[in-house]
Amino acid sequence: MVHALINPAERTVGLTSEAMMKCKAAAVRYKNCRIAAYQNMALDSAFLGTLKFMAVGPENTFKEAPERLPDMPQQINWAYLHVGYLNLTDGTITKE
Repeated sequence: MVHALINPAERTVGLTSEAMMKCKAAAVRYKNCRIAAYQNMALDSAFLGTLKFMAVGPENTFKEAPERLPDMPQQINWAYLHVGYLNLTDGTITKE
C-alpha cells in the first residue's frame, strides 16, 4: 500500500519517486493491472485528503476497484473512497 497527498485543483499526486516505483512495479508484475486510487474523505480524520493505492485486475484479488478500500489485518480503511486510477506516466488521477 502506498500513501500520498493529492492536489485537488490539478488532480496531481504528490508521490515520492520510491512510491511511484512501487506502483509501477505492481503494474508490471501483474498483467492488465491498474492502480486504483482511494482518498480519505472522513472530515474528522487527521488523514483527510491522503491517498492510498491498490492494484486491481484479472490477476489480482480484486478484479474491479471496490467503492471503498477494503480493510486489511493491519489497517481499517472505511474512510478511503475510490476516486479514480493512477496514470503512471504523469502522476495524475483519472476517472477511467
